[in-house]
Amino acid sequence: MRVSVIIPALNEEVTIADVVRGVPLVTANEVIVVDNGSEDSTSARASEAGAHVITEYRHGYGRACAAGVRALSSDCEIVVFLDGDGSDCPELMDRLVDPIKEGRYDFVIGSRTRGHREPGSLNLQQVFAGRAAGLFLRALYGVRYTDMCPFRTFLYGYEPNEIIQEAACTSGNNMLFLLGADGNISYRMPTYYGARLLTKEWAEPGNGNHELYLATANEPALHDQSLVTAYAVLRPDGWWAVMALNKDSCSEHTVAVTFHNGATGSESGFEGAVDLYQYSRKQYELSAEKEEPYPIRDQQPEHRTLRGSGALPVQLPPYSITVMRGIGPVASQSTDCPR
Repeated sequence: MRVSVIIPALNEEVTIADVVRGVPLVTANEVIVVDNGSEDSTSARASEAGAHVITEYRHGYGRACAAGVRALSSDCEIVVFLDGDGSDCPELMDRLVDPIKEGRYDFVIGSRTRGHREPGSLNLQQVFAGRAAGLFLRALYGVRYTDMCPFRTFLYGYEPNEIIQEAACTSGNNMLFLLGADGNISYRMPTYYGARLLTKEWAEPGNGNHELYLATANEPALHDQSLVTAYAVLRPDGWWAVMALNKDSCSEHTVAVTFHNGATGSESGFEGAVDLYQYSRKQYELSAEKEEPYPIRDQQPEHRTLRGSGALPVQLPPYSITVMRGIGPVASQSTDCPR
């Protein structure tokens, strides 16, 4: 799993380079330092030490952390926060990251009140505040914390977008996760799996260039052509990926995937093995509870391999998202894909 480290910093030119160099490269894939409007050489020292430096001029620790999250690479799966003043121990990062990699926890936080700490590193007020906050969270959520240490690690998913105000029956339409009584993720919701299909299977993770091509879904028997839509991309790895959405809540539709060359008028199809990922009601169903609905079926998208053909037939279940990925024709400026 790819790990990103975010270090908010304000006037930390004395310590920031050592903090950045202390991050174990075998654990972290990127280090982002957020300069929160420093008046010294914090940015330069961090950059020289190998960090990716961004600036958040609006002062505030929370704003700096949020700016770091916005700068994360698209393939980030775990995010680590630590301070830039040298008070945390980046060399111990594996202790926070490994429990998440192993699937045992979704959130791990360091504690400055347990184990050994340097004399004078925490004053009495800080110890008391950490204990008090821990007791408050325990009373509310049943979790145990001894300190609100800034050295913490999260399983990183996707930032939530704006809540869609629809009918009351659409409870949970924008939720990524449902939490259990223990505070850990108990269910991954359709929005999460849809985002994973979009960013992990249809698009290629990373910062490479993707070429989008016109895609049309032509089915004469479909009374409303907008119910089935398709989106085609030529990825940086040279593979074609086609995402098809069936927005018909009642009926299955079958599409035949072909690539049309606008210059020659010829048509071709996928070549060799084609990865197919599909998410529909077969994988997810929500209970009828109005107050606290929960998934009675919650499975990962189906994955199977098809053989490419001149016109690859694919069945689209009602209310489904389908991603097809494989080797296709060499792209040209006159290539339209698919139909």
